[in-house]
Amino acid sequence: MLSTHAIESITRTVLCIPFHERCRLVKTVRVNGWSMVDLYRVRSTSGMEGIGENLALYGSPTSSES
Repeated sequence: MLSTHAIESITRTVLCIPFHERCRLVKTVRVNGWSMVDLYRVRSTSGMEGIGENLALYGSPTSSES
């Protein structure tokens, strides 16, 4: 049985995760921006739903949309 799933919607939520004061200094110096997390919810026309995350400032931009 072959089924087709088309994306119905994608919702992006930007979260700023607070760190404890002790960790905040190290995170700011070594990996600045890691407290910013993109959370994605993808829904298909068949009713399936998935949730994923991305570290917004991790690595180098690979497209003009970044």
